[in-house]
Amino acid sequence: MRSFLALGLGLALGLGCQSKTQNLSVDAGGGMRKGAPPMCYQYRGEARKTYDAYDIFLHLNNTCSYTVDCLVYDDVTEKQVQLAMPPYQAADYALAQNVQASRVDLSVECTWKP
Repeated sequence: MRSFLALGLGLALGLGCQSKTQNLSVDAGGGMRKGAPPMCYQYRGEARKTYDAYDIFLHLNNTCSYTVDCLVYDDVTEKQVQLAMPPYQAADYALAQNVQASRVDLSVECTWKP
């Protein structure tokens, strides 16, 4: 009985702890991928305090061995910007200056060919 209980508990824990993975990109044809940026492409938004407002920045770091072309939407300016980052490059972009937003949310959709 004990071994049956231990086996049942082991199976329940094993099944409950499995991670579910989602495809964050899809095949766009011709070897191209499209979707959330690959793991080697990092981005973050920053709201930097000025004297009486905030400046909104986008920080990018492409450690991929290929160019990643992204469409970035920010909720402060409510605009989209297209940025192609060459391999092994980092860059900072000012998205907005002198705004009252103290934080920024980004939405990023990219294409690349590994």
